[in-house]
Amino acid sequence: MSVPTCDLVLNDGIYAHIMDQPVGQDFVGTIDGQDLLKVHVQLSGHRYMTFEKRHEISLRGAATALLMHDDGVRKVERLPANQESKSLTISMRRSQLWDYLEDESTVVSPTLRAFICRKRSTPRLTVAPPTDGELSATAGVIDCALVPSIPLAHIENRIMVLFSHILDRFQADEGAQPRILRVTERDRRLLNDLRQFLETCFTEPPTLHQLARQFGINRNKLCTGFHLLYGTTVYDFCRALRLQKAQQLLADPQLSLTDIAFSAGFGSASAFSTAFARHFGAPPSQFRAS
Repeated sequence: MSVPTCDLVLNDGIYAHIMDQPVGQDFVGTIDGQDLLKVHVQLSGHRYMTFEKRHEISLRGAATALLMHDDGVRKVERLPANQESKSLTISMRRSQLWDYLEDESTVVSPTLRAFICRKRSTPRLTVAPPTDGELSATAGVIDCALVPSIPLAHIENRIMVLFSHILDRFQADEGAQPRILRVTERDRRLLNDLRQFLETCFTEPPTLHQLARQFGINRNKLCTGFHLLYGTTVYDFCRALRLQKAQQLLADPQLSLTDIAFSAGFGSASAFSTAFARHFGAPPSQFRAS
């Protein structure tokens, strides 16, 4: 039996694996290690992980786990039958992790450095109860990934903020001080320039990766700082502008809903109608009729 999942390939060699599926019968899968750091947030379900046929670890119910899966180490996962299995796994290659940590100005504690670097015969896995924020963020990612009309850039935004948060938490749990986001005057100017730039290209905005490179700011500060200053995410900011434009275009009776949807940057009339109804409380056809 195969369990339907959702796999996302993000920028910089980052992968996300989403599972949201009832398991009708026992499921067993084998995964060979590829020098990946894996951040796993499980909302529900029960899974057994056996490494090299020797070390068995069980995750039951809600849990947050950090795993360094070395190259050549075989892991067998078993999901028992008759359960709801819902989880998110974020993976990054060891070789690319150092670039990411440097780009995000992350101070690496000795514990995390040893966790990433040192090869061991036993699995490098740490498990902790998830925080309310981790549960909420993970549920939000899973819900968004199941909606085809939501752009990958928005999902990537949520995933990378969660990834950064869990790395910070792991280091804080080991005695290091968690990072405190400081928005400097330079950051404010950059984020203001970025906001003004988005107002000119909100129908087809660049990806977070492209924005970060263009404005010389790391992605975590871009995402978190933008929300701190303006009370919204980059994606929601652009979506609100698209909907405002669509609302204005509805005043022209010669334009069809499909024409308006494409002009406002939506992929289809149905995606536009759904987003419009959620934002304004009524579908565009009803809004136009009134």
